[in-house]
Amino acid sequence: MGDISLFSAAGPFWLKKLDETRVLLLLENGEKLELDCEPPLPSPTPPGFAVTLMRGGERYSLHVFAVPENSELLLGVSAGWALQWCSDCIEELVNHIAHDLRNLTFTASLQAEIAQRQAKEASPHLETILSQLGRVQQYLERLLLYGRKPRVSLSTLNVEAFVQEKLRALRHRWPANQPPLSFRVHTAAEAGVARWDPQLMGAALDAVLENAAQASPQGTEVEVMVSGSADEVTLEVRDHGPGIPPEVLPRVFFPMAVRRPQGMGLGLATAKKLVEAHGGKLELSSSPQGTTVRLVLPREARLA
Repeated sequence: MGDISLFSAAGPFWLKKLDETRVLLLLENGEKLELDCEPPLPSPTPPGFAVTLMRGGERYSLHVFAVPENSELLLGVSAGWALQWCSDCIEELVNHIAHDLRNLTFTASLQAEIAQRQAKEASPHLETILSQLGRVQQYLERLLLYGRKPRVSLSTLNVEAFVQEKLRALRHRWPANQPPLSFRVHTAAEAGVARWDPQLMGAALDAVLENAAQASPQGTEVEVMVSGSADEVTLEVRDHGPGIPPEVLPRVFFPMAVRRPQGMGLGLATAKKLVEAHGGKLELSSSPQGTTVRLVLPREARLA
């Protein structure tokens, strides 16, 4: 029970100061574990600081926060726990806001359509209003896709046809004033069929393809590779853009970590969430020569 590796599976953690270099880790079952810490705990205790806890040969880094009501008590959280907590809060906030706004825009669209039928002279202006409301509704649908818990409904898909359909859809909606898209697609014979939710997996692949297209310099290709085994399908998307800065990589799946002028910064975070809802994983690697995103999915989605 005294193994410090228990940190990796839990959080947050309550700590009690013993002196400048020692704390007690207060476990949920009532046990207490004495740990060394470095650097020495500051006095007076600031609102927040970083510390490394040690026991035997093991070390674990935490972000530590003071408890105003008790000068001896500290609250420690790992960076991963803090990011997940923030992500959960953002998801809930986004879901509530987007849901309410979608209802309002739906009502406004309905009223504009009625007015359009009744007042022909105002039709061009109402057409513009309806077009803008349509864009707002698309924006809100993307927010809801991130903010809601995915509801997975499985269908049998031909993987190659599914990928080609997503590429055609991206070409169709690509802005006319942008350089034309160029894809190089390689599909292995083992791609076969899979049982996924076509809407959710389509949204995940859309987000990854859009990111790659937006990152690609003019005259370069986005490479799309589809492969498979008996149990898994791998979709790999590679661009030849400038890559993601090293300081951003650790939080690349956190909302709004990577933003572009026309984006919300939710694409990769949403894609990861939707892939994981199928029992898969989304992996990313990046260098100054480009970024590769790999979606590894069970051939039949494993639902939680």
